[in-house]
Amino acid sequence: MLWLVLGLGLSACSRQSLLQGSAVRLMQAVGHCRYDTVNRQLPTLESLQDIKGALGRVVTSPQNVETRAEILDHATGFATVDTDFSESGGVLVPMDYNTLFAVSLYAEVETAHLTFAGLDPAADMTRLLPGFGSRTFIVHEARRTLGGEVGKAPETTDNAEFLGHFPSDGGPTINYLFSFPTREVSGMPLGLNLGIMAHEYTHLIFHHLFHVPFKDQHLEHATNSSFVTLSAFEEGLADYFGYLASKDPGYFDCSFPGSGRDVSQPKHFTAEIVSRLQSDPDADIHEAGAVWAAIAYQIGQASSHEENGRALIKMMPALLQCLRSGTAIRADFAKIAACHQQVAGSAAATVQRVYSQYMGAAAGGIR
Repeated sequence: MLWLVLGLGLSACSRQSLLQGSAVRLMQAVGHCRYDTVNRQLPTLESLQDIKGALGRVVTSPQNVETRAEILDHATGFATVDTDFSESGGVLVPMDYNTLFAVSLYAEVETAHLTFAGLDPAADMTRLLPGFGSRTFIVHEARRTLGGEVGKAPETTDNAEFLGHFPSDGGPTINYLFSFPTREVSGMPLGLNLGIMAHEYTHLIFHHLFHVPFKDQHLEHATNSSFVTLSAFEEGLADYFGYLASKDPGYFDCSFPGSGRDVSQPKHFTAEIVSRLQSDPDADIHEAGAVWAAIAYQIGQASSHEENGRALIKMMPALLQCLRSGTAIRADFAKIAACHQQVAGSAAATVQRVYSQYMGAAAGGIR
C-alpha cells in the first residue's frame, strides 16, 4: 500500500501562483521498487492547475470511454483533474493523493519523452507531430471496457495502456495513455510505476514510427502469425525502453512480483514459444516480448544501452522495408533480428552474436 506524507507548514496556494517553471513535489522512483516524493521541475508543463503541457493533458474519464464512439473520436466527455496544491518553501505540493497521482503521471510521460528525444530527435513527438500536446490525453482513473459489451463485461483495472485512436472521420491519431484504477495490485500502482508508463509511451512511439506509415502506405499483414510475431517484438521493445527510462531492469516486479519480466534475466526463445506464436491466435505476446527485451538488454550490456536504444528507434520505421513483401508485411524472428543487425552500425557483430546465443534454430536460424 502506498502511503503519502505531504509535510507540514504549508501555506495556502492561490491559483495564480501555479506558475510554469515552479518545482513540484511528486512521486518518483529512488531505487528498485523504492518510491518517494521528490521536488522536480517539469519543463514541458504549461499549466500545473490543469496539468497540461507540450506532452498532453491529464484528465479523468467520468464515463466509460467505450460508451459512445465520439468520446474517443473527439476526446469528449473527459474532465479536468480536480487538483489541490499548496506552497512550501517555493515548492508546489499536492495536498491529496489524487493530485499527487495526476502530476506524477505527467512527470512519468515527460521522463519517457525525454528518454526518447535524448536518444534520437526522430523520436521527439513534439517535433515530429505539430500539435502533439493538443491531441494527447493522459487519462487518470480511466474507465474502459475491453473484450465485451459495456455494462456486461467488467471494466479494466490494475493496468495501463496506450491507444492510438484513428478517428472515424479520418483525422490524425488521437493519443490516449490510460492509467486504470488500482484494485488488486498491492505494490506500486501501475500509473505510478515509471517503467510501466514508459513501456506504454514506447507503444506511442512505435505507433507513429511504424503503424501510422503502415496504414498510410496501405500495407497489410501477410498472416496472423506475422502480426502476432511483430506484436510480440513491439512488447519487447516497450519492456526494454521501460528499463532505459527507469534504469531499473526489474521494474515490472514492483507492481507484479514474480512477473518474469526482469529484462536483466537472460531468456531464450524455445521451440514451444515460437510454436505458440505461429499457431495460436491467442498466444501471449508478452511472454515472447519478455524474451525480446532480455535479448535487447544483453545487446546493450555488450555494447552500450544508449547506442542500442538509438538503433532500436531507427529500427522502428526500418521494419517497413525489412519485412515488406509487396504490399504485405511478413514478420518472422530471423527477419526482425537481421533488421536489428542492419541498423546497429558498429555494434552489428555484437547484435548478431547475442541473437545467435539466445534465439538460435528456434528463431529460424541466424547463425
